[in-house]
Amino acid sequence: MAGKESLSVFLDTNAIIAWVGREGDSGVSAISGILNALSEKRIRAVLSQLTKLEVLECKHDDTMVRAWRMLQARPNVEVMGVTKRVIDTAYEIRNHYQSIREKDASSKKPPQQPDCLLLATAIVAGVDHFVSYDGGKRDPKHLSPLELNGMIAGQWSLSVIPPENLNISGLDV
Repeated sequence: MAGKESLSVFLDTNAIIAWVGREGDSGVSAISGILNALSEKRIRAVLSQLTKLEVLECKHDDTMVRAWRMLQARPNVEVMGVTKRVIDTAYEIRNHYQSIREKDASSKKPPQQPDCLLLATAIVAGVDHFVSYDGGKRDPKHLSPLELNGMIAGQWSLSVIPPENLNISGLDV
């Protein structure tokens, strides 16, 4: 990775929730490994301000509040705002997949708006990987982030992977 200071990842909301143990997923150890790499400053992470809203679920949960504060306070974690550029990119993503659906009704619906915003944030931030558990199980009618791995909306290259597929063991620090 010549020219880059470290591997950069965007953490999807579901990855953070799994870390705190709010989802019954076996990948918590993979998230823990990512967070250990963050603590050791071997990687950097980008989060969206939208993630805060999703993580805290509009109700007070001391564990989630502490987890969010701890994560976003790290010096190598950037919490990006939902800017005009992010909104414009999300709009292009959603419209691209909607136009595919209009041509072929058997195609899945475009990604949900929050997914479009999170993918757009990762694209604007220029991260190496978008780390997510969202493979469409909760809403099989819409495209999910993991289904979009590769070329997003025909114009942005983005690796979208589950936490278990992030190779942080071979990083040079």
